[in-house]
Amino acid sequence: MENLRIFVADTSNESVQNMKSYFASQRGIDVVGTFTEGSTLIHALKNNKVDVLIIDLYLPNVDGVSILHLLKEENEISRPKCVIATSAFTSERIMKKVADLGADFFIQKPLNLTNILDIINDLKVKPVGPKVNAVNLNSSNAYDLDTEITTLLHEIGVPAHIRGF
Repeated sequence: MENLRIFVADTSNESVQNMKSYFASQRGIDVVGTFTEGSTLIHALKNNKVDVLIIDLYLPNVDGVSILHLLKEENEISRPKCVIATSAFTSERIMKKVADLGADFFIQKPLNLTNILDIINDLKVKPVGPKVNAVNLNSSNAYDLDTEITTLLHEIGVPAHIRGF
């Protein structure tokens, strides 16, 4: 089987180098491009076909959300088999937006490269699926924090009218 081709894009040059070193040492994976800003990533995506894109949402020049929008809308850019969005900052709104734009996973920083490697290795065997410490954005089981907290409060005996959150 052919090696999986990966692009890594992150605002931190140190993070990019760490991911490049880690994934380059793994069998069956080729890191074919690293980027610390969005405009060069867009150019590379137009000229190269990759299997996996690991992208920070807060890239300079052109942010990751805009790049995901381009991947969804533009025909001249080939969409990777798997898009893993990363960010130090997260909210339900951001995760929904990223999912709507076609990202397969959202992982909050600091990154656990072993978990990302598991996601990537699963591509060799089967289509994208959920992993530990990663939010699978294609899952139909939406996590409702409000419902979860209410259920927990009921379990410990707090009356329904005393929620306070």
